[in-house]
Amino acid sequence: VAVAATQVDEVQLVTDVSPDDGPSGTYQVGIDFQGWLQSCREELDVSNLRVEGSLPPWLRGSLIHAGPAKFEFGDDEFVDWVDGQAMLYRVQILPDGSCTYRNRWLDTWNHRSHREAGQIAVRETCSRPTISNFFARLQAMFSPPNNENGNLHISQVCGNTRCISMSVGSSMLEFRLADLSTLGKMPFQDELTEGGPLIFHAEPHVDPVTGEWFTCAIQLKVDLDNFRMKPEYVVYSVEPTESQQPGAEVKRRLITRIETEYPSPVHTIGLTPQFIVMIQIPYPLNWDGMMKAEGKWLMTGQYEGNLNDYNTWQPERPTIIHLIDRVTGEHTEVFETDPFFFFHIINSFEATEGSSKVVNVDVVCYNEPPVGFPLQQARSGDVDDWRGGGGEVKRLRLDRSTGKCTMTGWPDNCFDEPKINPKVDGVQHRYSYGVIDDHGMLRVTKQDHETHEVLKWKEQDVSRELPWQPVFVPEPYNSQEDAGVVLSFVRDQPTGDTFCLVINAETFEEM
Repeated sequence: VAVAATQVDEVQLVTDVSPDDGPSGTYQVGIDFQGWLQSCREELDVSNLRVEGSLPPWLRGSLIHAGPAKFEFGDDEFVDWVDGQAMLYRVQILPDGSCTYRNRWLDTWNHRSHREAGQIAVRETCSRPTISNFFARLQAMFSPPNNENGNLHISQVCGNTRCISMSVGSSMLEFRLADLSTLGKMPFQDELTEGGPLIFHAEPHVDPVTGEWFTCAIQLKVDLDNFRMKPEYVVYSVEPTESQQPGAEVKRRLITRIETEYPSPVHTIGLTPQFIVMIQIPYPLNWDGMMKAEGKWLMTGQYEGNLNDYNTWQPERPTIIHLIDRVTGEHTEVFETDPFFFFHIINSFEATEGSSKVVNVDVVCYNEPPVGFPLQQARSGDVDDWRGGGGEVKRLRLDRSTGKCTMTGWPDNCFDEPKINPKVDGVQHRYSYGVIDDHGMLRVTKQDHETHEVLKWKEQDVSRELPWQPVFVPEPYNSQEDAGVVLSFVRDQPTGDTFCLVINAETFEEM
C-alpha cells in the first residue's frame, strides 16, 4: 500500500554508511534524519490505494499511528523532536478489500496556540515559548502547562471502544476513530491528580482477555512540611466497564502509589494474570539540569534543555523490578539486578519451576541510555555518535521464593520496538517481532526465543527502505502463535514516500 508523503532532494543511503566507522559500541544506522524530520505540509484523504500483492480476506480494519509532524512555527524551531506537534495517520482496509489513507492533525490547544501566534507560544516538554519580556517569562514559568500534544502512543480504553493518543508529558487526548477528529482531553472523575499532574506515562498495556487498561506515571508531589519534592509512581487502570460514550467522564482505578527519591521514567510495563511488572532503571530525573535550563530561559529567553538533559545516568545504582498485585495493589516483592537502560518489555509470564514460583520478563536492554540529539543537530545530519539502533534481548528470572533476580542474554541481538501476538500477552511466548540493526541497516525481523533464529524481511531494499515499529495482527480463530500478519509503515528515503508493509508472520514473506 503506497501513499505519497514528503519529497526529499538529497539523502545519504544506507549503503553509504559503515557501522565500523563509529566509536566502539555505537551503530551508525543510515537514517536520513534531515528528510525524516521535515514538517508535514498538508492533510490527505485518499481512496483506492494501490495494493501490490494480495491481502488476506480476514484482514480488515484500521492501522493508526501518531507521530510528531510539525517542528517549527514562524522562525521558531522546537528544541527537541519530541515537541513536534501530533498528527494521526491511518491506513484503513475496508470490507470490500479496498484501502484508504488519511492523516489529520490532532487538534490541540498547544497546536492552535502556536499556529495563531506564528511562533512557539506555550510550554512543551523540551521547548519554551518565545517571550521577550523578563516579567512575562516569570509569569509563564509559574503557569501550569496545558500538556496537549499526544504524539507517541495510540491506545483504546473502556473496553477498546474509545481512542486516545498520549505522549511523554501529554494529557490523554481522545479522538474519533471514524474521521480522526479530536474530542479533547479525556475527562476524569477521580482524585488521582489532586497532588499534582501525572507525567511520564508508560505506554498503556491492555489485558487481552479482560480489556482492562493499565499504565503508570510519575507524580511530583510537594512536601510542604519539609520544603521538598516528594515523587511517587502512580499505578492505575481504566476498567472495561467505564462509559463507552465518546467524551464522557471516566474513573481511573488507583492500584498503588510507590514513593521514591529517584523517579525514573518508565516507558513500558509488563502484565501477567496476577502482576504488573514495573522496572525502575537508574536514570532519575535531573533536577539540577532542569532548573539550570529553566533559569537560563528566565534570564535570557533561550532554552537549551532536551530530553536527555532531564535525566542522569547513575550506573552505580541497581535496576529495581517491582511486582505489584494488579487487583489488590499489594507491593511486597522488589528485586534488584545490575544497571541497564530499557524502553520496551517484550513480554512477561508466570511459571512454576519445581518448588519455585517465578516471573520471567523479556526486556530489550542497553548498557547505557541511547544518545539523542537536539532537533537542529539531528536535522543537520550531525549524528555520527548516534547510539540507538537496538539493544540486547535479555530474560529476567524473578524467583519469588528466594527474592533473587537472574539474567540470561541473547548475544549479538541488536533489537528493539518489539511486538508479540496479543493472544500470548502475559503467558509464555515463542516469537516476537520488531526491528533489528543489521550492520547499519534497520530490518523488520521475527525473533524465535527458543532457537534464537532471526528471520528478516527478505524483499527489503536496504539501500533506501526504512521500516519502523511493526504491529502484529492475529488471524481470527487460529491458535497458532505466528498465524497472522505483521504490519509496518516503511519510508522510502530518497523520495520521502511511505507505504504500509504486510508480511505473512509465519513465513515472513510479503503477502
